[in-house]
Amino acid sequence: MFLLATFAGLRRREIDLLEWTAFDWQRSYLRIHQTAYFTAKSDDSEAELPLDPELIYLLRSYGTRATGPFVIEARRLPKHDAVYQYYRCDEIFQRLIAWLRLHGVRSQKPLHELRREFGSLINQRYGIHAASRALRHSDIRVTSDCYTDSRARATTGMGFLLESNPTNAVQSQHNEESARETSCA
Repeated sequence: MFLLATFAGLRRREIDLLEWTAFDWQRSYLRIHQTAYFTAKSDDSEAELPLDPELIYLLRSYGTRATGPFVIEARRLPKHDAVYQYYRCDEIFQRLIAWLRLHGVRSQKPLHELRREFGSLINQRYGIHAASRALRHSDIRVTSDCYTDSRARATTGMGFLLESNPTNAVQSQHNEESARETSCA
C-alpha cells in the first residue's frame, strides 16, 4: 500500500482493488482501468502509469508469491453492490494509517498524504502539467490547488549570466527623471 501510494500515486480504492494483471512487467507500466471489481473515478483516472524499474522489480518479486488475483491480499471479498465506502483491505489500511501517524504524518487523511507527496515530487521535478497527468486529474486546477506550493518564490535561475559588476552600468540618481528611467529597465 505504501509503495503504491507513494511511488505510483494511487488512490485508496485503486490500491484496494488492484489486480496483478494490471502490471506490464516488460514495459514497466501499471494500467489503471475498469475490471470486474473496479471502476475508475473518472475517464481521466484510467491511464498507463510508468513505474521506476526498482519498483517494478520489487512488485514483481511480491507477485511471484501471490495467492490470489489482488496485489493486496485481504480476508474480505470485494463488494460490487456496496452503496457505502467499503474497502476489502480496510484492516490493512488502518494498520498503515496508524504506522504513518506514529512516524509523524499528522494530516486528516494520512494515506492520501502519500499521494500528495507523489504529486508534489513530480511537480518539483517535471512541472505542473506532468504532475496533473501523473495524478490523473481531469482539471489542472485540482493539481494546482492541492499539490503545489503557491508560496514558492520562483526565478529563472539565469542571474549567473549577468556580470556582478558590469562596467557599463549607470549609477541611479535620486531624482524623478532617473527613477522613471530605472523603472523601465
